[in-house]
Amino acid sequence: MQALRCLRYGTTLLGALLALSVPILAQGLKAPSGEVAGVFGWESLKGVDGKTHALFGASGGVNASQKVQVFGEYTYLPLGSMSEFGITAKAKAQLVGGGIRVHFGGASSKVNPFVVASGGLARATASASSISVSSSGGYFGAGGGATLFLGLNLGVRPEARFERLQWSEVKISGVTVAEGEGNNIFTIRVSFFFQFGGRK
Repeated sequence: MQALRCLRYGTTLLGALLALSVPILAQGLKAPSGEVAGVFGWESLKGVDGKTHALFGASGGVNASQKVQVFGEYTYLPLGSMSEFGITAKAKAQLVGGGIRVHFGGASSKVNPFVVASGGLARATASASSISVSSSGGYFGAGGGATLFLGLNLGVRPEARFERLQWSEVKISGVTVAEGEGNNIFTIRVSFFFQFGGRK
């Protein structure tokens, strides 16, 4: 049920953004130009406390053409904490990677819809007293959203993605106990960006 709700919310968001952009589609973003951004959002992966959590991160990219942006990204996923019988358990995950966005809007548009594909390295850790658990592997995903310009160089970018966290190995206190495990997650993220070179 949660997955269906996430899918419905994501589809509604993307549909609304595309509808807003239809009257003002044009020829593409100005290139070449660079970008830095702070990222905030929500992810569906449940933590040690059984709850979903916010995500935080940063990204940097290059508008390689009027349609295509190549970017690198770092995402921090806090996975909560809980205490029981005097023992506190806490967990987190970190993603380092990059991807590509293909825009459908124009340099004169304030709203530019896009599709995105991403991938990279992933690592999750958890600890409770003297016991530690770590998972290492990678992630890949796809989604879409829209780049909204609030000025010549400043803007906001709401984005929804479906991602796969694929763990090559899971270790408990340094001993490998599983391989090939994974998680499917849904993320909603909002980037606040500054572009060097901006728009025409």
